[in-house]
Amino acid sequence: SDLDTLIHLLKGSLGSGILAMPMAFKNAGLTFGVVATFAIGFICTYCVHILVSIMLSSGLKKLAKAKVTVGKRDSNKLLKWRVTVCLLGDVFGLFSNMAKPSATKAAGTVPMCEGNCSIELITSNKCVVFAVYRALINLFLVVDLLGCCCVYIVFVATNIKQVRSWELYDHYADSKIDLRLYMVMLALPLILLNMVRNLKWLAPFSMIANLLMATGVGITFYYIFIDLPSVDDRPHFTSLHQLPLFFGTAIFALEGIGVVMPLENNMKTPSHFIGCPGVLNIGMAVVVMLYTGVGFFGFLQYGDDTKGSITLNLPVTEVLAQSVKVMIAVAIFLTYGLQFYVPMEIIWKSIGHRFGAHKFAAEYAVRTILVIATVAIAVAIPQLGPFISLVGAVCLSTLGLMFPAIIEIVTFWDSPGMGSCYWRLWKNVFIILFGVLGFITGTITSIEEIITEFGGTE
Repeated sequence: SDLDTLIHLLKGSLGSGILAMPMAFKNAGLTFGVVATFAIGFICTYCVHILVSIMLSSGLKKLAKAKVTVGKRDSNKLLKWRVTVCLLGDVFGLFSNMAKPSATKAAGTVPMCEGNCSIELITSNKCVVFAVYRALINLFLVVDLLGCCCVYIVFVATNIKQVRSWELYDHYADSKIDLRLYMVMLALPLILLNMVRNLKWLAPFSMIANLLMATGVGITFYYIFIDLPSVDDRPHFTSLHQLPLFFGTAIFALEGIGVVMPLENNMKTPSHFIGCPGVLNIGMAVVVMLYTGVGFFGFLQYGDDTKGSITLNLPVTEVLAQSVKVMIAVAIFLTYGLQFYVPMEIIWKSIGHRFGAHKFAAEYAVRTILVIATVAIAVAIPQLGPFISLVGAVCLSTLGLMFPAIIEIVTFWDSPGMGSCYWRLWKNVFIILFGVLGFITGTITSIEEIITEFGGTE
């Protein structure tokens, strides 16, 4: 139902990114942060509208499950529609029963997607281009999700270190144990967690994580609103140099396209998803306002002392505040398994056939190697704030902004076309350029920030 979809949308979008929003506002300023967060939220929501509109307006859902008889004249057009279906379905989980497309240049029956939807490189230049698009999207999706796993490791280790330091040193004092050692100690538990191959068995972990996250965020709100200073005590705009860090962090927090798309596919009335007001518009409006509120009041409360996760700013001498760090650290740890599942599936579908009779052992070996790789990357880049911004700038600006615009151009180029004065083309070019600008500036600034902070890592 519409209400169920709205609840799932809110639950899926409100993740660990909300805890980083005060850091985003630290890099933007109070007033500019509010305006820019709403602007980025609007653009991200609109890009989801683009993808859903393609599916609804072109009838691609029905086309994906059908066998269509076409003439030679229509085969190229049908090929493009079919591969577009596979791009959207394979990447964003729109269809559960899609399969390999095969094309014929001659007249006849063209089988549509039936199976795992991995695209064969057919001797057609257009199909090769589409296959390249799909490979790029899968690449960025894998990098994005594994990057988020690395962020989770830094997040969990940082919170555990702060709590453990408080326990060992009679209230709070910096622990002599290096932060990286906490990350290394997480490796074995993470490997064991990710030996779970069936998504069904990860569901209970998700429920526990959701409960802990909701409780922790609620208590965090309590601390944020205690004795708030005047807004005049905080800058309303910081500097142009810091804005890329804001962009990367904000889009990391707001971009929930992987959660949103499967929800639309399972609605009883999918047209209600992007209608007016529509489930998507209502849900994203609530999410953007909540994220803006946390960012605004979190930065207002802690100012220049704001850390990569707002939980790290909570009082270190109070048991309740320390319990929040434990709850959210456990929640993020459990979420790692779900976050890891998708990239593992993508990678294994690409390489699993190479192992023959040793598939079972090989899959566990690949899982172990990937977990160790994420721990190693986290150990190499233990700065939480710049790392979050880097992942957002590199991956989510690409997946959430550039690729939806490119897919719309490719899909609608022939029919219905680019519109009067090519408005659809110019609109998508603007979104692509916005994504490219965020990608380049966010990546450079985040790397500079990581290098600057590297020597000061605890």
